[in-house]
Amino acid sequence: NKDTALTRLFVYYDSTSCQTCRVNNLYEWKDIISLEKNSGGKFELIMIFAPAEEDVVNLRRALARSRFLHPVYFDIERKLLKDNSFIPSHHAFHTFLTDKDGIIILAGDPVMNPDLYPLFLETVNTIIRQGGKYIDAAKNY
Repeated sequence: NKDTALTRLFVYYDSTSCQTCRVNNLYEWKDIISLEKNSGGKFELIMIFAPAEEDVVNLRRALARSRFLHPVYFDIERKLLKDNSFIPSHHAFHTFLTDKDGIIILAGDPVMNPDLYPLFLETVNTIIRQGGKYIDAAKNY
């Protein structure tokens, strides 16, 4: 989807959270994975785990046992946060939606926060409808 995605949802699990617990709850992402599959490549879900080195083997085993089929990336060196120092350290902001240019449009976890889910869907659909850019119709530019 690298060439066709108009919007991306990044989900970043760092080593401060129980990563095997996160693996056990990956099934909760099924609706967003379906959205990705039905988007024709216009929406991409990017899931990143940043385990401590000593936890990598256990995390790989937990992922294999879970039979979770969506791609998952490992950021053992924590490059995402190091290279993007503007991302807050609090895990609540480690899930964010970007437009096609990588500009963060919405921050927060639409799976863990059901109140955010309708806004998330509306924002994804707006970005796709607007060709990868988010233009808030409520604002007077």
